[in-house]
Amino acid sequence: MHGDRPESLGWSLGLRAAALLAELSAEQGRVIGSAAAAGSADPRGYVRNAAVRLLPWSFRESVPEDGAVPLLGEFDAAVIGAGTAEVICAAALGRQGKRVVLIADGSALMTEVTKSRVTFFSGIHADSDVAHELIGLLREEGAWNGDQLEPVLVQLAADRFLQNVGVSVLYEVRCLDLQDAEGRSLIEIAYKNGRGLLTAGRIIGQADRTGVKGQAVPCTLTAVLIGSGPFGETADCTWMEWSHSGNRLSMRLRTGYYPEEAYLDVRLPWEAAETAGIGELLMLPAVEHLRHQGLIPEHAALAYIADEPWPEGLSRRLEAGDGDKAEQLWIAGRITAGAAAAIG
Repeated sequence: MHGDRPESLGWSLGLRAAALLAELSAEQGRVIGSAAAAGSADPRGYVRNAAVRLLPWSFRESVPEDGAVPLLGEFDAAVIGAGTAEVICAAALGRQGKRVVLIADGSALMTEVTKSRVTFFSGIHADSDVAHELIGLLREEGAWNGDQLEPVLVQLAADRFLQNVGVSVLYEVRCLDLQDAEGRSLIEIAYKNGRGLLTAGRIIGQADRTGVKGQAVPCTLTAVLIGSGPFGETADCTWMEWSHSGNRLSMRLRTGYYPEEAYLDVRLPWEAAETAGIGELLMLPAVEHLRHQGLIPEHAALAYIADEPWPEGLSRRLEAGDGDKAEQLWIAGRITAGAAAAIG
């Protein structure tokens, strides 16, 4: 779908790494993990290291008895969620010298950007060292041009950011149970190879993941359009009404990070949620409507549909008429919320 774009390369590497890791024993995994860590200074070494960290071999100190759920690690704090606020919170705790694990239910970090395509970001005025450290890495990775964030490069920057501050990240993990024992919390998780236990002195819940799955409407869904020329530069970011399947929806085109890209945002009012459809059922007719209206060239194609709708709080503010300001400040607000959660 992405051709030779960086995102396509990332998915390919991820799939190949997952296939390889699935065939390895725990002992082989530890050996490869050591080799990957030694080569993390170069890009290929970094990819190998990141792939190994998808599975928590390094946390396992001993092989458990048959049938027992293994203890994967002991931490001062566990942060549940992978949004921008959670990433900042985990990093701030790590900078305090705490042993921190971030538990992500998917394979992405800063999910408002990477999974929902909320990309506007004009910076932040905050007295937070970790915030400035993240912004510096975003610039270094080429993930931020001063106005917008590039989702694929944001993922790389966020992963390096947490690695730099010593935060352990578990991807594709589900929390099954939570118990309190002797002043610490015991978290049972499910991951690719089975189940495991983590202990943490403090648990920080998801700071802003309400409505990401099973989201209450209104909601906003984004797709990426690509063309053979810089057609994305002409997108004026103006909302327009659109009738689809008997419902009145709203859509707009906004500039992408790259000149040949544009984002298509479709906003669903609550009464249209059940019948308007999502994903291809919604975006394909939206693209055809834009072509019919002459708003996009014939060669413009649907390249990607966001994995998740926008955060519920942001969508509600769009409906309330506070959209432009809320959208511009959303990521900055998540950074501030994450820093505050680390203190609280």
